[in-house]
Parts: sequence; C-alpha cells; structure tokens
Amino acid sequence: MTDDNHKNKKGFSGLSDLASEFKNIEDPISLETNKSAEFQKSEQNNQLKQERVHEPNSASPTQAKNPIGSDKNANGSSGKWIIGIIGVIILLQLVPLINSRTQSISSTSHAPSPSSPTSSKPPSRTDDQSTPAGTLQSKPTPQFSLPAVTPPKNGELVVKANYTLVAPFEIRSQVGDNYLLKLTDVATGEDAMTVFVKGGQTVTTRAPLGRFVVKYASGSTWYGYEHLFGPKTSYSKADQIFEFKKNISSSAQSRLRDLRRKLSSADDNLRSFLISRKMTSKQASYIFDGTDSQTGESGVGRLPKTYWEQFLSKISNPSLYNEIVNKLNARNQISNQIVQLRNEEERIEGFTITLYKVQDGNLQTSQIGAGEF
Repeated sequence: MTDDNHKNKKGFSGLSDLASEFKNIEDPISLETNKSAEFQKSEQNNQLKQERVHEPNSASPTQAKNPIGSDKNANGSSGKWIIGIIGVIILLQLVPLINSRTQSISSTSHAPSPSSPTSSKPPSRTDDQSTPAGTLQSKPTPQFSLPAVTPPKNGELVVKANYTLVAPFEIRSQVGDNYLLKLTDVATGEDAMTVFVKGGQTVTTRAPLGRFVVKYASGSTWYGYEHLFGPKTSYSKADQIFEFKKNISSSAQSRLRDLRRKLSSADDNLRSFLISRKMTSKQASYIFDGTDSQTGESGVGRLPKTYWEQFLSKISNPSLYNEIVNKLNARNQISNQIVQLRNEEERIEGFTITLYKVQDGNLQTSQIGAGEF
C-alpha cells in the first residue's frame, strides 16, 4: 500500500510537473485567434483607404473554428472586430445614398408646386363681410356729375358738308322723351346728318339721296352732343334700310331716252359745223367733251351763258354768227325739254317715320349699345 501510495503521489507529481512544463508553451488556439484578429484589422485599414466602395461578399470571411476548450476572451475580441468591420462597410454604403437623397430634397424644396401655384391664389379677405361662393363682386359705378344743358331746338340739323338734302323726310315722335335721330350712310359708314326731335312734335325736313341706316338716342335730360342724354340714354336702330331716291314712270323714261338722242345729234352737228369754220380740235374738245368737276355735267350744257356770249362776240361774220346762234338755240331747246320732263315726271321718294321709345308698328327697331350708335 505504501508503495502504491507512493506511486500515486509520484504519478500526481508527474502530472503536476507536466502541467508546469506546459505553462511556458503558448496556446496554439490563442495564437491562431490573435493572428486572425490582426489580419482582420489590416483588412479594415485597407478598406478605409479605398476611394470607391465595393460590394462586400455575401459571406463573411472564413474564420477558423475554435476547438473545444478555446479561450473565451479571444472569441469575444474576434467578434467585436467582425461587427466593427461590417458596421464600417454598411456606413460607407449609406453615405452616397444619404447625399443623393439630401440633394433631391433640396431641389424639390426650391421648385414651385404645380398643384397649388402661389401666384393664382386670391388674396384672403380681411373684412367681416364675405362674398358667397360662385358670385362676383361688382365694382361701384362712377357717378355721372356733368350738368345738364339747354336742349337744341326742335328740328335742329347737323349735316355733313358733302351731302345735299333733296328727299322729303318727315319725323314724328311720341310724347315724352326727346330724340336725336341719325342717318348713317350704308355705302361709306359715315354719319350724313342728325336731327333733334322734341317729344310729341313733328319735324319736316329733307334727306340726302342714297341708302341709310336710321338710328336714334332718346332720353329726358340733355347733356350735349357728346354725352347726349347721359347714362340713362336709350339707343335704337331701325331694322330696315331707308333708300331715298328719284323715281320716274316708264312712259316718262321712254320720252327722256328720245330727247337725249336728239340732244346728242344736235351737239354733233354743232361740233362739225364749228370745226368746218376753222375751229381747232382742242377748242372743240373743250366745248363738247369737257366735264364740270362740281356738277358732274358734261358736254355743251355745262357751259354757262356768259361763255357763249364771249365766244360769239369774237365772230365778225354776220352769216356765220347767225348760223351758230340757230344751232345753239336748237340744242338748248331740246335740253330744256329734258329738264321740264324730269321736273314733271320724276319724283323723289321720301319717308315719314314715327319715333317711339317702345317699338311700334310704324317703325320696327332693335335696341343697340352706345358703341353702335
């Protein structure tokens, strides 16, 4: 037993000595773990130095499996390094994404929103009264403050210079408001004349020949030709066109054609006779072909009596003088017959109208605006 105990002691002593010998030998597993940590730290530094970020491998770096019984501190240190490397890689990937997102937000904040433009937003009302939705608030109408003036006399005319009043024109009016009637030339669009008619009275006047539109303004208080009857002026226009013209019967027209042919033949005979008696072609052209610029009459008839008196005074031959006078009297006799026939048979068509503020059967009218008057 003593020997066995001694052997056992010796055996434990041997194990103890063996363990003391292993104390000075470094743990191979710890060495391997430390090497792996240093390698990972070197990899991290290289990764931070790179300017362009590469996608990491889906799998983490291969780690050496620790054998059973490895040191817990080494495993903890290694895990911290791995977590740190992964965090750095994720942070490097998020930086470009964050920068691009920040720029997008900045550019969007400076651009105006298309759905709600600030320029078209109406100003908010600050007063206590509010306008109902869908209604427009009208602007206040300016007050008319001009003084009234004395109206024109009944029948007062304002006629444009190039119009001659020849056609009969009678204007009656309804009792009440006064009227300013206007004739507008259809061909030129200009106003030929105006007539002031007092309510309940009649004006008998004349109108120029041609086709005209009848328009009139009515009211009670007169403010002059510029403002007429003020803001309460009513404007009307006749629906029909009024044509003032000359008419003649068909039988009278036939007689006129015959007389005009005789007059033309008499002028031709007189012209030939004067040229045969040494009259120049220039003188003959002036007498028989010229036209009066004012009356529009052409030929011999346009020349006044004084012209022929001067012309005959220069003829010393009595026979020639008498022959010219006879031919002139013959053509003048035909010309006088034409004038007499036209005066007897020709009639100038006129009109009689009655002005009402309300449309009446005598004159069909339509309401118009001030700008159309």
